[in-house]
Amino acid sequence: MVWSYPEKKPHNYLSATTKEESEMPRYIQIDQFMKYVRLANPTFERRSRSGLRPLIDILNDNTCNLSKVHQALHKLRPGSVAKYCDAIWYLQATYPGLLYMVLPMGPLGKTNAAQYTKTPLLPNYDPSTRPPRRHKPPSRMLNQTVEQWLLKTPGTIGIMLIHLSDFQGQMNDMFNGRRVVDHMNSVLRIGQLRGCDLLCLFMKGDPVCSQLAATAKAFGGRKMDVRCSQRHMGARRIEYRNFANAHDNVVVMGFDANICVNANLFGAPEKLPDGSFVPPLTSMTNVVTSRAVLVTDGVIFPFSKSTTKGNMAC
Repeated sequence: MVWSYPEKKPHNYLSATTKEESEMPRYIQIDQFMKYVRLANPTFERRSRSGLRPLIDILNDNTCNLSKVHQALHKLRPGSVAKYCDAIWYLQATYPGLLYMVLPMGPLGKTNAAQYTKTPLLPNYDPSTRPPRRHKPPSRMLNQTVEQWLLKTPGTIGIMLIHLSDFQGQMNDMFNGRRVVDHMNSVLRIGQLRGCDLLCLFMKGDPVCSQLAATAKAFGGRKMDVRCSQRHMGARRIEYRNFANAHDNVVVMGFDANICVNANLFGAPEKLPDGSFVPPLTSMTNVVTSRAVLVTDGVIFPFSKSTTKGNMAC
């Protein structure tokens, strides 16, 4: 089956300009917001008043408006933003006018997102040579998490899960106090709220492991499973190439960062039926990822297995 995607017009969430938006009453998603607060802190306010309380009181008030919420968010300490990030990102995704805020949350470490810019393949691209002449798109660190980037970026965005059918032990690795699998679920939740599309590339078994299944299922008809049982690169399938070409940006999460993810992003000696090399994802769309959503054992290496980071700037 060949999938096609209707043209999406980017939403303008930069500011609330209408009277209805600027004077929004009590926040109707307060219960879900508080659920995320208590997941982050099961003993929330049992002994003392939280620095989050002024924001909560505003959200519960019938005179709640964008300006008050905006001011309360900016008064939060970076440590509080980091601790209650799931609740705050949920609020930003569901309260009109808050998407473009990037609140300081302290050192990002390995949660800092990296972006690889869509770049045409050079005429001498040949990943089969030794050393391989692979794709090397420009890259930069974004100084924000993948979730923060998702909240503020306009245009069409896809999310791609690569070979996450089984839970891997390294998905328990900790970055900034959270496991890799928790970072992945967080990105999926925000992506779903933002209207992103989801592609799950898998080789056998279920498209995604049980630890990611619920958040992936929430995408509904915007979720597509692509089975490619041979080799690493999903772009062997037309559905994968259509997905990449239909989105301005694609967020990538997957296993193994050193092999499968690396091959999908920058190329491998795999060919299409016409004899041409399978195109790497970064030649078809911009790619965003972070170390915190990539699964591997230790340091991320380039295709040549040297001890330098190579293309994987994150």
